[in-house]
Amino acid sequence: MIAVQSVPEFLSDARILAACLIFAGSYVVFALGKFPWMKIDRPGAAIIGAVLMVAFRIVRAPLGLPVTAATLLPGSLWLWMIRS
Repeated sequence: MIAVQSVPEFLSDARILAACLIFAGSYVVFALGKFPWMKIDRPGAAIIGAVLMVAFRIVRAPLGLPVTAATLLPGSLWLWMIRS
């Protein structure tokens, strides 16, 4: 039996515009080091940009990086080590 591959859905013009605006806003923060007039730095902008990409359905959540215990444990141990 031949498996049928799903056809990728094309983004609407509104989602393409949203993706461009999110990317441009994130890029400004990356270039400047922080968002002007706010306390949002580069890591915060990356997280906010990723959440907005998923919220506007530009990127589907299952296609993103899987967050498992194997990825959280080393990061939390590293944070614990540098704080003590």
